[in-house]
Amino acid sequence: LNLSGADAGRPTGEAFLELIAGLGSDWWFLARVEPDGSAATEFVSESFTRLLGYTAGELAAAGGWPAVVHPDDLAGAEQQMARLLAGEPIEGELRHVARDGRVGWH
Repeated sequence: LNLSGADAGRPTGEAFLELIAGLGSDWWFLARVEPDGSAATEFVSESFTRLLGYTAGELAAAGGWPAVVHPDDLAGAEQQMARLLAGEPIEGELRHVARDGRVGWH
């Protein structure tokens, strides 16, 4: 097996994210954690946009991930995010709110 030059044709950046997003049926997003602890949306999968109605830019403009969390679940989601940022594993479900107001579970 010769791997010399194996990275030459490998997708990077947005193309890599699109490739990974296409491998699963779930929706997801990618956010960068800023020095102040806030999350800056960088990417959303096509399934995220289809389900929730937001592109990455629109989600960022709406305030990031909290914009799609049901208001009754937001405090718990923020606690989960704090645990995640502290390096702890998290697991759970919450309601999401699509741009058109539809509510679902994730």
